[in-house]
Amino acid sequence: MQFRLADDSNYGSLQVGSVSWSNQPLGGCTNATDWVVDESVNTKVTSASYTAAAPDVGGRFQVTAGSGWMTGDYTIVSVAAGAMTLDRSPAAVGTTAGAASVNHLRVVAVEGGAGVADTLRGCFKDAANFFRWATMPVIREPR
Repeated sequence: MQFRLADDSNYGSLQVGSVSWSNQPLGGCTNATDWVVDESVNTKVTSASYTAAAPDVGGRFQVTAGSGWMTGDYTIVSVAAGAMTLDRSPAAVGTTAGAASVNHLRVVAVEGGAGVADTLRGCFKDAANFFRWATMPVIREPR
């Protein structure tokens, strides 16, 4: 893919946490400061303010702060009963008050149907730290 700068002066680069294809519902796009590591499985995390769902699988869990939490990016490998299982442990069992985002900077190519264009959707935050899915304009250059 090639990306043009908004003023169309040159090509630009794009850094994303993960890119995937989907014709299914998008996963979460949020951040919270109440993440908890399960009492017995150190790769399982939950939040009282966010319920994980199947579309989160394959997405990004980014730990940004918290006492005892290891900051960094984790891959969501499965979801069950509102809890996420990550590719590795972000903290010891029972650790609370983790600050993390779900799918921040994830870009998903959404397949359009007959007569409907494909689109790119991205999980981005604004200056007020509000996370949301946004449609990225796709402009086709003439050949």
